[in-house]
Amino acid sequence: MNLPDPPSLSARATELETAAAPLTAHWNPSLAAHVLYLALNLKCMADSRQLPRLSEAAKGLVHFLHHRMNQGHHPADLHFADELRTRLNMIVQHAAPSVKVTPIAHTSIGPVSLLALSGDDAPLARHLAHFGIPVERFTSLPELAEAASKQVPAAVIVLGDPHAHDNQLSHALSALKHAMLPETVLLILSPDTGFEARLAAVRAGARGFLPWPCPFNEVLDTLTPLLTRDDPVPLRVLLVEDLESLASFYASVLAERGIDTRVVSNPHTLLDTIITFRPDLILLDMALPGCSGMELAGVIRQQRYLDNIPLLFITSEKQRPRHLDAHDIGVDGFLIKPVPADVLAMTVMARARRHRRLAGHITTDGLTGLLNHSQLLSQLDMELVRTRRQQEVLSFVQLNIDHFKDINDTHGHPIGDQVLRTLARILRERLRRSDIVGRLGGDEFGVIMPATEPGQAKVLIEELAAAFHRVAHSANTATFWLSFRAGVAFTRDGGESRTLLAEAAAAVQQAKAQGGGVVVADSVSPAA
Repeated sequence: MNLPDPPSLSARATELETAAAPLTAHWNPSLAAHVLYLALNLKCMADSRQLPRLSEAAKGLVHFLHHRMNQGHHPADLHFADELRTRLNMIVQHAAPSVKVTPIAHTSIGPVSLLALSGDDAPLARHLAHFGIPVERFTSLPELAEAASKQVPAAVIVLGDPHAHDNQLSHALSALKHAMLPETVLLILSPDTGFEARLAAVRAGARGFLPWPCPFNEVLDTLTPLLTRDDPVPLRVLLVEDLESLASFYASVLAERGIDTRVVSNPHTLLDTIITFRPDLILLDMALPGCSGMELAGVIRQQRYLDNIPLLFITSEKQRPRHLDAHDIGVDGFLIKPVPADVLAMTVMARARRHRRLAGHITTDGLTGLLNHSQLLSQLDMELVRTRRQQEVLSFVQLNIDHFKDINDTHGHPIGDQVLRTLARILRERLRRSDIVGRLGGDEFGVIMPATEPGQAKVLIEELAAAFHRVAHSANTATFWLSFRAGVAFTRDGGESRTLLAEAAAAVQQAKAQGGGVVVADSVSPAA
């Protein structure tokens, strides 16, 4: 027989936690013996899979329960309940499958075909490459068509007048798009900006049109929103319900609408689950064992970083008088039992979508589109909690543009803003999927790099620094190149965010003292 996969370990740990939950309220020798048996079985499974942390945690619970069974236990012993919850929580954490961070740079734009029928396209191709966008260059439509038959590009950028030669280019592009590139974004860069040229571009199927030549950043600024699709990530709903039959019904209704649903039956695991699952909405039953829905909502609203997640209660008619009290603690709405499936789905979807949409406006910096200062710090708090729980390393990076004040003073703030947007785009396009980037203010940017050693973070940021230094910036007739300095701080125990920020800032000052354009990794962190 094959050994069970890691997810089955997680399921066994959850089974153990559920079985032991009643012991935190009332001592039951028979139940304690059953829980001890489950813990011993889990320890054997952990040993067979060479998971020492899980094995030790399960072994500790076995000894803890065995001692209590021999010594006797009073129902009012709160210390026992607290220690039992702590040991169970530790087992669940160690049994959870570890999340591996993929240290591969990614781009949100994908491959781009560049068709140059007039003008020099090489500088534009190089500029796109600085942002990690793969570009394949062509000089004729047949070349482009042959390549597209093997790999469909995300976008096609055409340098040429679609109105030229009695709209021949427009007709050819239209035929190619309909036959082979129906989902591909077409952007025309035309030396002719008159109405006929713009009309020909529309008839060719183009969704964007720019005069050529134009600043390269305008091409990126036009292309990026055209390639933006609806958010491919399913809505996430966290369901807090202790009755398995109801939880299964609600989850199946939401799953049919494409909603990713996670069920929590034990309130003590809720905060950890919120941090790892990051729901768009939390659906709570008003009546829960050992902790009412009202109390649980209060616990959630105590956490600064969870204050904006919508809370919906599922209640009975008899509980209506308590609705006003619930509004005072930040509950967003109520569903009355029995809840029809269509009402449940539409209410949850509407609230969750609105939360995700508003979160995008509230949490992003207006100039760069990155996370704003407060949201970046909130994300850092959450990642530090996760890091502490999973006993991982976390690196935090602060970036500052060298001599940025001189750019504003010499060329004006609009050019300075363009520089900030350029760096933001490089960070957004070239960082890994696991990294979290935001603007701290001015020319300061911050990057949260979970499960990343400081040395690895230094290497990755140095690669970004090299890419940024290759980008040419323009102001009137002047062309200039810039660099940034960066400081890397890290923690291995999920320390305080303010400590990590101070250490990263100190490392940036060391980089500045060295003349800028360098990355300094903190090596004296007390968390090391």
